[in-house]
Amino acid sequence: RLAPDGSTIERSTLLGGSNWDGLTGVTLDRDGSTLVSGFMYSTDMPTAAETQPAYGGGQYDGYLAQIVEE
Repeated sequence: RLAPDGSTIERSTLLGGSNWDGLTGVTLDRDGSTLVSGFMYSTDMPTAAETQPAYGGGQYDGYLAQIVEE
């Protein structure tokens, strides 16, 4: 999360696994949660409430994640 004036990072997180993963988009939903999309070559990206709980095979998988502040 950025400060309201965009000058500093107030909070951050790491999203990815042990291999090369890419980020293709970042946006906010109507509730202000951050949504990120991308692709991953990792087979061990941590997930919660996933619709596909395991690596789907092939060269890479895509992802859409909601970042929720607690």
